[in-house]
Amino acid sequence: MKRSTKLLSWLKSTKTDVQQETTRTEEEDVCEPSTSANSDASTSRPTTPATVTKKRQKTVRRYDENYIKFGFICSGTEEEPRPQCVLCGDLLSNESMKPSHLTRHLTTKHPALADKPVSFFLRKREGLKQSKSAIQSYGTPTSKAQEASYRASLQIARAGKPHTIGEELCLPLTKEITKIMCGEDAAKKLNFVPLSNDTVSRRITDMANDVKNTLIERVKKSRYFSIQLDETTDVADLAQLLIYVRYENDGAATEDLLFCQPLQTRTTADQIFQVLNEFMQENGLDWKRCVGVCTDGARAMTGRNSGVVARIREVDALDSLQHPS
Repeated sequence: MKRSTKLLSWLKSTKTDVQQETTRTEEEDVCEPSTSANSDASTSRPTTPATVTKKRQKTVRRYDENYIKFGFICSGTEEEPRPQCVLCGDLLSNESMKPSHLTRHLTTKHPALADKPVSFFLRKREGLKQSKSAIQSYGTPTSKAQEASYRASLQIARAGKPHTIGEELCLPLTKEITKIMCGEDAAKKLNFVPLSNDTVSRRITDMANDVKNTLIERVKKSRYFSIQLDETTDVADLAQLLIYVRYENDGAATEDLLFCQPLQTRTTADQIFQVLNEFMQENGLDWKRCVGVCTDGARAMTGRNSGVVARIREVDALDSLQHPS
């Protein structure tokens, strides 16, 4: 009887254990699909740019001072140094910055010099540097020297001094001042500034032509313009014709000296109009846009039949010319 009771209790405990194991197995089976679903979802998730493998960056090789024994120095830029042969001046790529490539260049192109000591290549390096500096010095642009020449010529013209003063006084004086204040090397750079008599004359002529062309282009762009003319004499008692122009520039009325030319013969209306008309035709200025003429009221200017104003009316096809009283 006791054995039967023990047997029944054992069977009950075994049945309970089996039921617990079955329940735990079912719970694991329920959880596994969700895990696999998540795994599938993560696998099927589209690849973003952040997950893309970055491309391999280009390796930049650096120069080693020991490469001089192969006959090469460092050239190029700091971001991409390149080896340069001191014997032939060939500039290789950055990928060739390897002892094997440099040795191959030396033994292939310069086999007779392959066994030379390092001191030999050092001397060649100094010679190559000197040749580079010589080329740079000879090839230095003279834009600054030309600018200085133009500025000095402008000051000479404004002062009304002879053109020879630039070479005889201005340049030597500037050299002395620069030598004292800045040193000998800075003073030597002034030797590149041309200030001879002919050079100053050309500079002044160039600047005058530039101002003239700029003014004429502005007058051409203006819808209308008017002129003021007068005849006067200079210190040499020569007749000079002065012409001022008023025109529209950037929405505002602007006045400038158009030109000043000598009258070769008498100061008659015909001579004044001839000089004025020739200037207008040579520079492409249209008389039809001239809407006003101002004079000093002299007979040669305002004559009803043969005055300058009457001659201008003859060429003004629109007959829009007005003369102030």
